[in-house]
Amino acid sequence: MTTTWEEQLALERSPAIDEAPMPGEQGSVEWLYTRVGKVTASRFADVMNFRKDGKESAKRYDYRMELVVERLTGQPSEHYVSEYMEWGSEQEKAARMAYEAHTGNLVVVPGFIDHPAIPMCGGSPDGFVDDDGMIELKAPTSATHIETVLFEEYDHRPQMQGNLACNPKRKWCDFVSYDPRLPKHLRLYVQRFTRDGGYIAKLESGIVLFQSELDTLMTRLQQTAPQERPETARPGASSSTPPSSPAAAATFADEAHVLRQIDTAKDKDAAAEILDRVRDAPFFKRVSEAFTNRWSA
Repeated sequence: MTTTWEEQLALERSPAIDEAPMPGEQGSVEWLYTRVGKVTASRFADVMNFRKDGKESAKRYDYRMELVVERLTGQPSEHYVSEYMEWGSEQEKAARMAYEAHTGNLVVVPGFIDHPAIPMCGGSPDGFVDDDGMIELKAPTSATHIETVLFEEYDHRPQMQGNLACNPKRKWCDFVSYDPRLPKHLRLYVQRFTRDGGYIAKLESGIVLFQSELDTLMTRLQQTAPQERPETARPGASSSTPPSSPAAAATFADEAHVLRQIDTAKDKDAAAEILDRVRDAPFFKRVSEAFTNRWSA
C-alpha cells in the first residue's frame, strides 16, 4: 500500500522513531565538539556583519569572543533556544520529507564538513542531493514563512553560499521553508540558488580576515601573564585577572555585552551611565573608545 507523505509525516512525528541523533549527525554530542572553536556556515552572516559606518557590528564582535572562549576551553558555547527555535528544529525531518515528496529528490544528511582551504572553518548542510546539490531547511514562524513565499529568500545567502564553498563539487542549494500549520498549497517553499563564485570569493576573504583577528587575540592571550590590580583600586571594586586562562576568558564575553549595550542605548546619556558602571573593568579603555566613536556626533 502506498503511503502519502502526510502519513509519512505522522510516522515521522511518532515517539517510536523520535530517536537521538546518531554520532556525527547534526545535533549529536560528537557534532557539537567537532565544531568547537571553528567558524561555521550558520554564522557566516555574523562574520560579514558590519555597520553602515564600516565598523564591525556587535554580532560580529560577540561571535569572535565566543570562539575565543571555545578555543580556550574546548567546550561548545551555550545558546538560548526560544520556543520558536525549538519548534523549528523539531520540524526539520518533516520539512526534509516534504521536500523529497515534492521534488522526488533523495536527501542524504551529512555531518560537519571542513572547508577545503581555510583552517578552523566549515559547515553542516541540511542535506546532499545527487552529486551536485544540497538543501538548506528552515521551519520558521508562520509570518516569516509567508514573507518568504511573497518576497523570496535572501537572508540565508551567506550560509548557503558558505556551505557551497565548503563543498566545491556542489553547484546548487535549494532553500526550503516549511510550515505545516498553513494550508497545503502554502506549506512548502523551495527556491534554488546556484553557486556564486564572486560572492564566495568575498565571503572567503571576510572569513580569512575574521580568522586573523581571532589568531591575534589567541596569541595575545597566550602571552598574557596574570596580574594583580593596583592597591589604588576604588574601594569595593573587585579584583580582576587578565584573560590568561579559560575562566578569565569570560571577561571578553562581559566586554562584548557592554559594547552591545553602549551601541544600542537609547541615547548618549544612557550609554554614558553604562560606561560609568564598568569604569574599573580591565576593558574600560576599549569600551570608552567605542562610546566616543558611537556617540561623539
